[in-house]
Amino acid sequence: MEVLCDGDTCLIGGVGVYNPGFWGMDIKQGKIYKIVFYLRSLSSVNISVSLASSDGLRTLAITNIIASACDVSNWTKMETLLQAGETNPNARLQLKTSKKGVMWIDQVSAIPLDTYKVIIRNSTRSFP
Repeated sequence: MEVLCDGDTCLIGGVGVYNPGFWGMDIKQGKIYKIVFYLRSLSSVNISVSLASSDGLRTLAITNIIASACDVSNWTKMETLLQAGETNPNARLQLKTSKKGVMWIDQVSAIPLDTYKVIIRNSTRSFP
C-alpha cells in the first residue's frame, strides 16, 4: 500500500491507513498489543501507530515510529507495543503521518501480547 502526503504539509491530523479488523477490533483496557508491519521509504519517516475508536476520534493507545531514510530504504520490519488505555469492542488500528513524502506499507498485524501458540505434539494414537 502506498501512502502519499503531497504539498508543503499534510492534512491536519495527517494521512494514512486504518484497518477495522473483522467487524471492529475488540481492544481491552490494560492489554498490550504487538503491532508489526513492513515499511519502505526513500525519505525519513515519522509514523503515528495507534489503536482508536471506530471513527478515529478517540485514541486508545499511541506511539510514534521515527526512522531515517537509510533505515527504511529497503523493506524493513517495524515492531512496537501498544497498551490500551481503555476498552473498545469496535476499535481500529491506524498508521498515519504528517510528514511530506511517500511510504509503502505491507503485512500489517496487531496481536494481543498474551496470545500463545498451541503446540500439537506427535501422537502414537492411530486413527481409522
